[in-house]
Amino acid sequence: MEKYLSPLFQNEIWSQFAKTLNTQKAKADYYAVLKDACSYLKKDFLLISEADAQSYFNHLIILHNHGKQSLKTIRVKHARLKSVSNYILRYSYLFELQQSYQKNPFQNVSLPDEDEFLSIDRVPDIDEMNAILQKAEQDPQLYLILGLIILC
Repeated sequence: MEKYLSPLFQNEIWSQFAKTLNTQKAKADYYAVLKDACSYLKKDFLLISEADAQSYFNHLIILHNHGKQSLKTIRVKHARLKSVSNYILRYSYLFELQQSYQKNPFQNVSLPDEDEFLSIDRVPDIDEMNAILQKAEQDPQLYLILGLIILC
């Protein structure tokens, strides 16, 4: 049994949700994301609040900024956690959770757009910047704009 996943979640909710997944790989992938989120937050999935969900994804974004997690992976994790939570909401009556589980904590998680991130490997180095400026020398206005951008 996993440290932060309650018996209710593991034995009832997960066992039912897992039946909706078509492959063992999908089951393993979803379960790994659940374990990761619950381990990071140090709480059962059923106790995760909106603030907790945002905190977990802020952590993943920091990993992304350090080149340790792709934004695509973060979005997949978000979709999986949101999906599990939607399942719990839809079938809360089966697990007698109508009163205690009323909102998907992952619904309003703020994730940046793809373009908001500029990883260090996408930033031009000095030689590349010089090459860009050399090509822009024929157009004084473009050269000035690029020069100002580089200096700022």
